Amino acid sequence: MAEHRISKRYARSFMEESIKNENLETAKSDIVLIDQQLEANPDLLNMLKSPVINSGKKKIIIKQIFVKQLHPETLSFLGLLIEKKREFLIEDIIRSFIEQYNEIKGISRVKVSTAVALNELQEKEIIRQLEEKTGRKIELEKEIDPQLIGGIVIRFDNMLYDTSIRHQLQNIHQTLIQRHISTN
Repeated sequence: MAEHRISKRYARSFMEESIKNENLETAKSDIVLIDQQLEANPDLLNMLKSPVINSGKKKIIIKQIFVKQLHPETLSFLGLLIEKKREFLIEDIIRSFIEQYNEIKGISRVKVSTAVALNELQEKEIIRQLEEKTGRKIELEKEIDPQLIGGIVIRFDNMLYDTSIRHQLQNIHQTLIQRHISTN
């Protein structure tokens, strides 16, 4: 829990510095790029988390990888994390930064699960309806789950909207069990 608070503080500090220097959008793009690189290269993440590799070597590796891709302020932030021995928190710092960015920008991330892929028109309609209901900008995270059989499951802001056929079948099953119990 203390590590999560530390991660939030580092993310907030980087965000505040980016806002002050009027490059929040660049910082956000850089954070997304770092996240993508860490996801695509588990060895990079393992290197950052390794207590065996010294800070100087980590800084050199990070600079070699990112010097042409990241804004100097972001590269400096990564260096600071390494200096302060907080690089093992990088994933949580990234999540915290994106959450704080989305809050500032009025963006809600919505996870949409369907049995088959949504077409572009369906995506736009879901976004339109959710933006209309919430008054926030919506970013969809799509997931295909064939076990849903049909329908849609939407998760956001600690809410769940489940119209999947699987869910409806589960409800029918529970109703039948309740009726069977109450008649015996």
